[in-house]
Formats: sequence, C-alpha cells, structure tokens
Amino acid sequence: MPENMDVVDDPLVKSYNGKGLVGAYDVDDEGVPAQAVNLVTAGRLENYLLGREPVRDFPASNGHGRAGITGGPRPSIGVLKVTARDGLTDDELNSKLLALARDRG
Repeated sequence: MPENMDVVDDPLVKSYNGKGLVGAYDVDDEGVPAQAVNLVTAGRLENYLLGREPVRDFPASNGHGRAGITGGPRPSIGVLKVTARDGLTDDELNSKLLALARDRG
C-alpha cells in the first residue's frame, strides 16, 4: 500500500456519526476479548486478524475469531478503518477528477 495509508480493525467502535456499526462486538465467538489491531501502518503490513488457531510469529488470538451462520469461528473483520495522511480535500479531488476526464475526452 502507499506509505501514507494505515488500516486498523477495531470491533470495539460501536458507532460512527451517531449510527451503529454492525461489525462491533466486545468478545469474539471464541471467548476472547475484542481489541483494535493495527494491520497496516505507513503502508506496511504489520499484523493479522487472529482467532485461537495460531499463525507463525503470531501465537495468540487478538479477538477476531467470528463464526458465520454455518461453520466454526475464523478470523474476520469487525470495524475496518482505512486512513490516508496528507490526502486531498474534496474540492481538490473533484478538480483532479474533472481534469482527468477532460484529458481522456
């Protein structure tokens, strides 16, 4: 990813702008307390979403084991937050889009 991007999965975030988030939970389906996980920092992969099944170099669950309607728990996204530093404003993005469209006819 670009170096100005960060990705965090935080199932403890219950709402955004006054609206409830469906991915929020306090304890995963394996009984492990949920926690925020920095997945990507400055464009670099840092961590994984983990359940109780260990991954090499990541032996402990970070509270992301979730079960679907069928099947057992497996690592799943809760509330994923992707941020970009030093981004463009809405007006700058719109101008860039219009210029790109103009250049491509």
